[in-house]
Amino acid sequence: MSRRIPAILALAIVLAATPLPVAAADPPLVDAGLDQTVARATTVYLDATGTTDPDGTIETYTWTISAPDGTTSTPDCAHCGRTAFTPTRVGTYAATVTATDDDGNSRTDTLYVHVTPGDPPTLALAGPTTTRTGDTERFRTTVTAGTAPLDTLTWRVDGHTVRTTALDERTARDTLDRAFTTAGDHTVTARVTDTDGLTRERTIQLTASPPASSPSTGPSSSVTLDPTVRGPRVVTGTQPLTATYRVTDADRATWWLDGARTHQDDTATRLTLSPGDHDLYATTDTTTATFPDGTTHVVADPEPVLHTVNVSGHGGLHVTTTAADAYHNLASLTVTIDNTTALHKRATDRERFRNGGTNHLHVDRDLDTTPGTHTIRLTATDARGQTTTTQRTVDVAGPPEIVSARFTNTPVRAYDPRWSPDNYAAHHVIIVDPNGLSPEQITVDYTQKSKLHRVSPLPDVIDRRGTNPEYVYFDSYWGREGVGKSRLNATVHSTAGSESTGSELETQPSDPVIQLNVTFGGVNDRANDWGIIVDAGQSFDPDGTRLEYDWSDTVSPFGENDRFGKFDSMTLANLVIKDGNHGISEPIYDFLDYYAPRISKIEPIGTGPYGPNETVQFHVQTKRFMLTKSWYADKLDIELRTDNRQVSVDSWEQGRDEPHSVNGIVYNRTAWYQGSVSVNTSTLLEYTPSISVVNNNHSSLVRNTRLLPGVNVTRPSESEVLDVDVLSRSFLVEDPVFDTRRTKYPAERDDLLKAGYGVTAARNSGWKYELEHRVKVRDAQYRSDEQRFRQPGYRSTFLQNNPSWEAGATETSTRRWTTTEHEWRSAKSGRGEFTGETRRVVTDPAVYRTLRQYEHERRVERTGHRTVHRTKYIRTSHKVTHWHTKCFPMGGCMQYSTTETVTDRKRVTYTHRVSYTYHTTVTDTYWANGRRHQGDTYTGRSKTVLREPAEYGTEYRYQYTVKHAETTTWYPATYHEQISPAQYEWQYYKTTPSRIVVETNTNNPDVRLGGRVPTTVWTLSKPIRYERTWMNGHTDGHTVINTSALVRAKTRVPYVNTATGDHGSVTKVDRYNVRVSGNATVEAVKAAVTDNQTSHPPQ
Repeated sequence: MSRRIPAILALAIVLAATPLPVAAADPPLVDAGLDQTVARATTVYLDATGTTDPDGTIETYTWTISAPDGTTSTPDCAHCGRTAFTPTRVGTYAATVTATDDDGNSRTDTLYVHVTPGDPPTLALAGPTTTRTGDTERFRTTVTAGTAPLDTLTWRVDGHTVRTTALDERTARDTLDRAFTTAGDHTVTARVTDTDGLTRERTIQLTASPPASSPSTGPSSSVTLDPTVRGPRVVTGTQPLTATYRVTDADRATWWLDGARTHQDDTATRLTLSPGDHDLYATTDTTTATFPDGTTHVVADPEPVLHTVNVSGHGGLHVTTTAADAYHNLASLTVTIDNTTALHKRATDRERFRNGGTNHLHVDRDLDTTPGTHTIRLTATDARGQTTTTQRTVDVAGPPEIVSARFTNTPVRAYDPRWSPDNYAAHHVIIVDPNGLSPEQITVDYTQKSKLHRVSPLPDVIDRRGTNPEYVYFDSYWGREGVGKSRLNATVHSTAGSESTGSELETQPSDPVIQLNVTFGGVNDRANDWGIIVDAGQSFDPDGTRLEYDWSDTVSPFGENDRFGKFDSMTLANLVIKDGNHGISEPIYDFLDYYAPRISKIEPIGTGPYGPNETVQFHVQTKRFMLTKSWYADKLDIELRTDNRQVSVDSWEQGRDEPHSVNGIVYNRTAWYQGSVSVNTSTLLEYTPSISVVNNNHSSLVRNTRLLPGVNVTRPSESEVLDVDVLSRSFLVEDPVFDTRRTKYPAERDDLLKAGYGVTAARNSGWKYELEHRVKVRDAQYRSDEQRFRQPGYRSTFLQNNPSWEAGATETSTRRWTTTEHEWRSAKSGRGEFTGETRRVVTDPAVYRTLRQYEHERRVERTGHRTVHRTKYIRTSHKVTHWHTKCFPMGGCMQYSTTETVTDRKRVTYTHRVSYTYHTTVTDTYWANGRRHQGDTYTGRSKTVLREPAEYGTEYRYQYTVKHAETTTWYPATYHEQISPAQYEWQYYKTTPSRIVVETNTNNPDVRLGGRVPTTVWTLSKPIRYERTWMNGHTDGHTVINTSALVRAKTRVPYVNTATGDHGSVTKVDRYNVRVSGNATVEAVKAAVTDNQTSHPPQ
């Protein structure tokens, strides 16, 4: 009877049996956000959380920031959807985000951040607004940086640049001292520029009037400038820049350069000009001479220079140089390779006035070229077309080439750290043709498998005879675990490229390595019967197999795996070790190399007690021993050693006995060793050293060690003085040596007093007279006024109505300024200069489409299986035993059994698996624009996919300058009136000790005697050093430093035994010198000796 399978179970079976069609996973739709424009040092916030995944979720974000100079960095959180960073440069930053979904697919998007300059710097300018011709005035500036660091400060006087100063701080101060030689209006301008090119400018208008002593010129007094200055207005060439100037129509002239007088009484002069703008004119007896156009401006513009030119061809062509122009008008730096331009770098305003005010262009770059010999030409050009060229010829090397790479001694035995690398190390050699590179520019990296081990270099010197000296060799040593083959990969790196290679290391089976350890416990220790215990358990097979130990019959093996063997001195023995690779090692050992006699006694030579720093000598002797042959003793290499360098071996030798018998046993080959060692008692007080008798053939295995016995060592620090006699005394006295000075000058006296001198005497030696003279302290005061008119007719009308006023010189000033404009262009063309900034703009937006998810049902036929239960009858047989009792007539009974086979019919149930066919409905899903089949159902889910990506274009930022000019003409009228006369007062003039000088000077009515003061001579002195002398006696005027005495003292000295720690004491009488501080009496010396407060004086 069949049963129906539930629908849910049937569906589960179908789904498990039939895989559904899986569509390809779509990558995420990444949205980095919109482009931004911010000021420098402003925080930029990034948000990519608008990114979606059509068929899943976003797992990770990764941000990368590319700066305008090409460097890359990460924002505050490199793997967050929302993060931020702060730009530090002006230009365009590219912020790229990579989003990865749960299917492992990823896609990137980039937004651009256009960084503009921030706040400009601030500038404060202070200075006078009026001056007199010839007077020097000081103008001060205080500059504070805005967003960008400060760069330069430029001073201009009357429109001409006079100085440019480089600024490196956030806040700076500067001053300009200037003298004006011509009367009239002048301007002083200070202009600050930061590293972003932002500027701030301040100007002071000041009026220079003639000196007070100069006669006032009337309104009709006009000066004709007939004398003129002739000479070059622009000086170029190499430094130092020199030029000759002369004045026409004048007999004599005084030359002025930048307000300072340079030459006088010459109508011609040759000047050395520093780079920059200068103010040059000459004054004659009647007027000021300028250039024919009425100006005084001279330009000194030297040609550019090239510094630190370095052209290298190792690992490719690398050029390093710096072009500089002292006039700040460096235009470009060009590098050509074989007359082909490889690099052309132009200067911008932001690169000017660095490093002390000089315009620099720096190149430190690798240039693409082919290997071989090339001619490199570097040319620096300034704005006037002046050029400086340097040429170099360089050989450009190609990438290094691997000539060979191999193991020189493979196959080798297997690696095992328990034996020396000499047994298993494989020598690997890489030979490289450097192609012109230096060995320091080539490195090798090795990549080895897990079984390979790099080992330390072997001490043997590598023989390079017969090899190419131009090649570079890389040696290394390797070992491999077990038997087999492994590959070693190596990569040769250099600045010109990399190359990889591989080598195979093969290892072969090794025989066992035997390592023995010898002891003496548990064996006989008689001269004619001694033995040793040999431990072979440290032996090993480098191949890693198990070892078997096979001792000869004369050896008694014991321990785990028979690793120990007991040897007899009078029998021969052998050992064979086998490994799992059928390797056999049979050591050929002379067991005399493993014998060392035991120490029988160690005794000090001397009675003691010993001092705390005294040398003690010990006698050492071994036990007697006898070998099977007497000449075997000559083969022994027995040595006496110590465990401390403070213990020295003085002697060591072998002794032999004459033939003799003991208890009927004949000893005719007995020998022993004896010698001596020395050690300081200070060492014995710290610890007890040991000595060892060792066999030099196996010194680490065979040694008999004993501690040195203890000795009695005194302790002087605990000594007790019983009696003291003072035999003689001497004294160390100290006396000062003085330096004496005399002076009549109070200032010198005060300096000596400050230096530590003291006044010892003072006497009057005469008089000093003070003179005063009459000095004008204020000039006569005038009241001045001025009226300025835009039209000459207005001034004429004013002068007619005010006859006390005069017409001033007509003033014409032109204000010129330049502004910098910027604009974005789609092509690199048009006026102006490309700033180097670009931005990415969308020219055609992306096209997306929306897909829907549909369900499609289909009917399928499936085969199922089920289990049914059935019954059947079977026949079974079993045996039945019957017991019987039989009784006999005569009496008595017995039991017996019979067996019967019985057959039964039995009903059993069993299971059977049958197959059946059924139909079910399967639902599939797909993404499409519309239904593919009639009746498909929309699931309600949709997603957006990219159909066509956005198209981007590049825009270029250009800057251009616009010049402006504004001319203003003024017609002034001036008025001068004295309002107060000059004022005078008596002031100190000078001091003299001569009465004649006083009378001579006071004949002048403007000089008078102000008073007199006495003249004193002072004597001063101070001690400059102290001298010390030993004397047998002394006076009260001396200062006693130390007392030296010869004493005889009876002392009880305690001692301690270095081994047992037992204490004792001895009494002795000594005669010695002692020293006591100060002036010590006999009783004081005795007390000092008794209290142990003395020291031995120097000999």
